Amino acid sequence: NIFHDDTAENKLLCFKIWINIGTTEQKRIISGNKNCFNFLQKYCNRFLENELQNMSYEGFENTGIKYPNPRLETTLFYTLSNLDLYDGIFSEYAYNIGKLYYLEEGYYNRAEKDYVRRLLEDPKDLINQYVIFSNRESDSETIVLVNLALYLESLTRNSLLNRNIPNDLKFRVNLLSEKEMQDLFDEKEEEKVSTISLEELRKLIDEYGG
Repeated sequence: NIFHDDTAENKLLCFKIWINIGTTEQKRIISGNKNCFNFLQKYCNRFLENELQNMSYEGFENTGIKYPNPRLETTLFYTLSNLDLYDGIFSEYAYNIGKLYYLEEGYYNRAEKDYVRRLLEDPKDLINQYVIFSNRESDSETIVLVNLALYLESLTRNSLLNRNIPNDLKFRVNLLSEKEMQDLFDEKEEEKVSTISLEELRKLIDEYGG
């Protein structure tokens, strides 16, 4: 992933990429609301500002996470900045896309950049299900388009993002139906129950052996 840590430099890089996404998506997103990421930027920045002012990663007002994963402490801003490569249809190409950071400006040589371009040929058809991508775009636009495809894909399944991005066309390409929304939270409850059961099982093992 292109976001390696929480330094000010990487936060600035994230902002630059989000700005580029807002510009790029006007002509690259395949269908639906072409301004969704612009609105999403503003929505997430509100929580990031609270987080920095309050110096806290806790509470919806600081994280933007209303429906958390009990096994993961994160914020909406960082979840978007570190899109999961291993949970979804892009998982088969996690290694390929995971090398995308080679295209960052000023860090890697031409041979490394050419290597990434060859790697991106494998998931290119899949990326094109979400955005228009030729793999001949500039390095910065390639980073934007691949991340935009990852974001749009995450809104098609049971993911932390899909549960916490408002079901509003300001932020999405397509609205979820009532049934799709219900299915998201039904699956989340099942996940929560199984996680609690596992914790209880561990406590029993610690107490009684096994």
